[in-house]
Amino acid sequence: MISVQDQLSRIPTQANGVASRLVDGVAIALTEGDQTLHTFDGPVSTHIWMLIDGHRTLAQILDDLQSTFEVEPQRARDDLLQFIQLLQDRGLVAVSGTP
Repeated sequence: MISVQDQLSRIPTQANGVASRLVDGVAIALTEGDQTLHTFDGPVSTHIWMLIDGHRTLAQILDDLQSTFEVEPQRARDDLLQFIQLLQDRGLVAVSGTP
């Protein structure tokens, strides 16, 4: 099992074959392979998506979330890790160091 600290040191990047845009403050992404349109309809999910640039670690994204939104640190961490896993499962994100 990977420690939380190790998970937070990873760097997410938008997966190859994913095109995304910001439309009226909402992020949308299209996965090339299956032509699925994904909508990030909440301000937090859109904010996270916009921070996934292939340079920031999950820890840096977490710090940004905590300074931007009023949220308890443990909840922010747990929700971020869960959301990143969902993005990976849907083929939208690759994360460095993922086995």
